[in-house]
Amino acid sequence: RRRGGSELSKIIRRLLGLEAKMSQYRDGAVFVRKVTSTVGEDGFAAVWAEPANLPSKAEIHDPDAWVARVHG
Repeated sequence: RRRGGSELSKIIRRLLGLEAKMSQYRDGAVFVRKVTSTVGEDGFAAVWAEPANLPSKAEIHDPDAWVARVHG
């Protein structure tokens, strides 16, 4: 979107994007650990069973809500 800018601003934008991606990985790892500790790996596999089973952004931060929705 922005072509110009100083080298420093380009580096900062890259770092901020990287930090956001790392945060997504951390959040995902916490979600997976919590779900697998609650319903096991087979229970977690339900995430792939159908698109409706994918966790919402809110459920990523509240794995118990995903477990309740998917596993009742």
